[in-house]
Amino acid sequence: MKITTFTPNPAIDCFGKADKIEIGEISRISIQSKYPGGKGVNVSRVLLALGVRTTALTPIGGYTGQSFIKLMQEFKIPFSAFKIAAETRINYIFENSNGQRIKFNIDGGELHKEEQTGLSAWIIPHCGNGDILYIGGSPLKGMDEGFYLETADTAAQNGVHLALDISGKTIFNLSDVKYKYFKANLEESCSIFLRRPHSLEECYDFSCELDPDKEIIISDKENGAALFTKGKIYRNFMRKTKETLCSGCGDALFAAYLARRTQGDDPKVSFNYAGAAGLSCAFSGVYELCDKKSIRENLNFIDTERIK
Repeated sequence: MKITTFTPNPAIDCFGKADKIEIGEISRISIQSKYPGGKGVNVSRVLLALGVRTTALTPIGGYTGQSFIKLMQEFKIPFSAFKIAAETRINYIFENSNGQRIKFNIDGGELHKEEQTGLSAWIIPHCGNGDILYIGGSPLKGMDEGFYLETADTAAQNGVHLALDISGKTIFNLSDVKYKYFKANLEESCSIFLRRPHSLEECYDFSCELDPDKEIIISDKENGAALFTKGKIYRNFMRKTKETLCSGCGDALFAAYLARRTQGDDPKVSFNYAGAAGLSCAFSGVYELCDKKSIRENLNFIDTERIK
């Protein structure tokens, strides 16, 4: 089985260091490294590290789009690119001498209507029957709810299981979207609960409204994550945490969960492994994400309990 990822709004992520970062002051930044970024790209990177077949799909455009392609080749990520008019965005993450980080995410360009139609039709042929199609991250401007509905319908017709990890402006009522797997952080979970829970515990009370055939993960930073499936609730608790801003922890968690599910593990075992992957990412370098070795080392710091 293969997991194809689609990142609607990819980015070149630039990481730099500064002695100090202060509002109203000039900060001297030295760019240390550049990475191909976006949720789907991160997920594909983790899947590759875990030995799962994957292809990353992205729309790209302009001079920065060509630079993005070179980075994908540099990182040896199997990918396919759909050319659009808008420039691929650049994000920045800076770290001061104390290890504190600040990240600036750029909105990205605008997708024209005819490009959206072509993009939706382009995605599914990259997937086979029984495969998983992961869609994650913020959308390009102009990418509307119809894109997700059309892609989900086409995926279902072709026997492809849809996995969604939405963020930012992608938030909408998902009741009409045909998906199998879903992940969101607590703030964005209103798209399935149709209200905004304030804690994972509050999500427990809303879980009776969820489709039991779906596998839904809600994460809440250092408070861990909850899995809802088959009328059951599982909760990950971490016995070590890190407050520094870490990119990709949720992506690593979901990628590891999907990887283990495709390899035949049950939801609870997969969720426990996923928690260790997210924790591994938190304690890795800025964009090192995780690998099998770091996940094994962090399994001892994850407790997974059945709540209901």
